[in-house]
Order: sequence, then C-alpha cells, then structure tokens
Amino acid sequence: MDRDCRKVRIEDKVSPETLIQDIKGCADLGLIKNYGVLNSLFSKLQNADRLYRLGRLKETQNIVKAFGHDLSAQKGRHIDEKCVSAAQTDMDFFMGVNTVQESLKRYLIEKR
Repeated sequence: MDRDCRKVRIEDKVSPETLIQDIKGCADLGLIKNYGVLNSLFSKLQNADRLYRLGRLKETQNIVKAFGHDLSAQKGRHIDEKCVSAAQTDMDFFMGVNTVQESLKRYLIEKR
C-alpha cells in the first residue's frame, strides 16, 4: 500500500459554477419568486466562481458561506424550500471537499 500523501487527489465535482446552475434551474422552474433575490445570489456566485478559478479558495469559501446564509434567510419566503435544499446539499459538499483539500495542502507544506 502506497502511503505517499502527495499522490492523493480529491476530485471535486461541485464548484461555484454548479451552484450557479442550481440557482438557474430553480429560477427556470419558478422556484425563486423575487428578481432582486435572484440577482443577489447570482452576483455572489459569479464572484465566488471568479475567485475559485484564480485559486483563491478561502475567499471563495467565505462567499459561498454568505450565499448559504442568504439562501437560508429566503427559504419559504422568496425561494422554494426544495430549491434551498438542493443548493445547500451542493454547497455543503463543495465546502467539505475543499476543506479537506486545504487541510491536506497544509499538512504537506508542514512535512517539507
């Protein structure tokens, strides 16, 4: 069994772009009833996606957390609960995978 941590690659299938697609799908289905709320969510996610592509993971995570707070605040008001649930599942997965990747990076740096 090879125990070299540097060979570990955690592949994340969820990114801010995935969350953008979640919100677009909800909007297309009429599950987001307020254009201002929709615009605010898109704005946050587009900024998160830009930072993610630049490799600025901590900042991306902060924006995704803010997105999650906004999503929760609008649950049942301007955003259908099913939409919130689906987006939060993807958001939680994104945050979890990237937290593991950051921990692994720190561990490898410490071992140098």
